[in-house]
Amino acid sequence: MADQLELTDKEIIRLAIIWLAKAIKDETITKLQDTPKLSQDSLAKQWSQTHKGEPSKLTRLKASAKAAYQKAEALGQDKDKQLYEQRGLMMQQLGDQAQLTTIDAMLQLDADDLIDQIINDFKDTEALNQKEEEIFRIMISYQIWDEQLATEIWQQEQQRKQAEALEPEMTDEMLDEWLKGIKSR
Repeated sequence: MADQLELTDKEIIRLAIIWLAKAIKDETITKLQDTPKLSQDSLAKQWSQTHKGEPSKLTRLKASAKAAYQKAEALGQDKDKQLYEQRGLMMQQLGDQAQLTTIDAMLQLDADDLIDQIINDFKDTEALNQKEEEIFRIMISYQIWDEQLATEIWQQEQQRKQAEALEPEMTDEMLDEWLKGIKSR
């Protein structure tokens, strides 16, 4: 067959692997017979036996993961410090009797106003439909710069809203009956 298609053995093997991967992914192949499943531990042992004395290929990956973790930790600490400072400023504005929940609510209102201003400025330069505006709001609010992830969050929010719309709204009579049922237990 390789001769008929004028393909090398390597190309045939690549095509077979691609075909197998697609078939497994779309579940047209659900079981492979006479193929033993190897554990990660046995594969690691086998690799270490065939590559004795060689440095680990994961060293750079582990170093990158550690650096990314440290960077994320530093960003988190900076964000916490910034929030602490913002709370302090808001406490000075509201006075000593302000509670932490009030302060956080005021900070959230300020953040929402800023997000609205950013979106309005952006809408002036770009023609956004309602969906794009909501996705953009998610990206800014959660500081997600991956549009696909923001779109997934938007879709989940739409599904949640649809599910809530299908649920009957709790009336006073329904609430009274529910409370009577709890009291009678």
